[in-house]
Amino acid sequence: MALINKLNAIGDAIREKTGKTDLLTLEQMPIEIAAIETGGGADTSMEDSLIEGTLTEYSNDRVTIFKTQAFNGMSSLVSISFPNVIKIESGSFAWGNLTNIHFPKLQEMNSLFLFNQCSNLTYADFPALKKINGGSDFANTGLATLILRNPTMCILSSGTSTFNNTPIANGTGYIYVPAALIEEYKAATNWVTYAAQFRAIEDYPDICG
Repeated sequence: MALINKLNAIGDAIREKTGKTDLLTLEQMPIEIAAIETGGGADTSMEDSLIEGTLTEYSNDRVTIFKTQAFNGMSSLVSISFPNVIKIESGSFAWGNLTNIHFPKLQEMNSLFLFNQCSNLTYADFPALKKINGGSDFANTGLATLILRNPTMCILSSGTSTFNNTPIANGTGYIYVPAALIEEYKAATNWVTYAAQFRAIEDYPDICG
């Protein structure tokens, strides 16, 4: 390869890294190379705040399953988004301060104490949830609005402990489900405990969207 072709190739590689489009002189090339950030210069603020316990928001569209107690006790965390998670294990967010959760593909809570003691959690919307397979998942939270949008009834494997000491259990919170399923929910095993708290999603667009 001729020298000019080699220089052009180096220039192309530099521009690919920097995003610039200007032609480079031989004198400019080493300056541009020195300015390119390597892995060591990447933003580590999220990693640092996770270790320090100061993380307030976290979003991840890569993971699909949560391990047990993944964020347990992280009191600084208030907002989470996991658009591709389908299954969560026990205690992943217990004893925290969550106010906003986003799990559009979550199908199964295979857990105990999932959001237990998250006293600031007042609203939860689950478009795809099929099964709550545990106990005390929402106990001791501020949960006043639970929306279950799946056109098939979500199975609740545990009765009173799931919503113990919440507005739903105390009669001031509500569970919103598709109108076609509301009578089925009211009579279903374990859900029957909260029969008076069911409302049809379609009747409350201001709450359910």
